[in-house]
Amino acid sequence: PNGWPMSGAIEVLDANVTSLDKNDEKSPQLYVGTAGLSQPVKIATHSNTTFQVELKEGISPSAAQLLMRLAADCGPVSKERTTKIEVQISKATISIWNRHVPLEDLDIRFKATIPCPRIGEDEEVDVARANTGRNNTASLLVV
Repeated sequence: PNGWPMSGAIEVLDANVTSLDKNDEKSPQLYVGTAGLSQPVKIATHSNTTFQVELKEGISPSAAQLLMRLAADCGPVSKERTTKIEVQISKATISIWNRHVPLEDLDIRFKATIPCPRIGEDEEVDVARANTGRNNTASLLVV
């Protein structure tokens, strides 16, 4: 946990998300989109904080390779229903003791295997219809 007297907030977070082939590390990364916070995250003293990072735009229907990878990872015949991503945090603004600190050119990268999104209790993800032209969001859970 965060120790006394440290507390603060993540006010802004900008990141790029790419899809990785979880079965073949030599396969190319495929661009998913940009991600950020839907709202600032407060980090209290003596606490662990969990927050969501949201994709800022939907996946383009013209991204055939990405849609095929997501269908394999998340479709009705997938056993694990997980997909692998890389997140590259490029910039953030944090607040420590009410002092706002912009952080530029971060290039912080991490890889994660995440659960596929659930649309409904018994519905399967139809990746071919993932984007209907509106601003879709998907959440990534960061701990």
